[in-house]
Amino acid sequence: MENFSCGTEAKAFNLRAGTGFQACGLQVDTENPAATNPVYQVTYSVDALPLNCFSKLFDHPPNPTNSYCAVITCSHADHACPIVSSFDMRVAIR
Repeated sequence: MENFSCGTEAKAFNLRAGTGFQACGLQVDTENPAATNPVYQVTYSVDALPLNCFSKLFDHPPNPTNSYCAVITCSHADHACPIVSSFDMRVAIR
């Protein structure tokens, strides 16, 4: 199973997520932390390439365009994302 992340606007990767990753033992690095929307490399295994984490809209690659489950994690996004389409399932968690 693959997981993807997106939002209703592209601002910046939430630093609390990076802190949470580090608390779980993952390595989090970035080349330009002062950038408006820095890309963070999250390493979870010495045998795998790091994940590139950054803020992006729902229709930005590499997010899927069909056959996925959209999990909406806040009421603002639930109301602001009626245009998310081509999903197999949409679940709102508030």
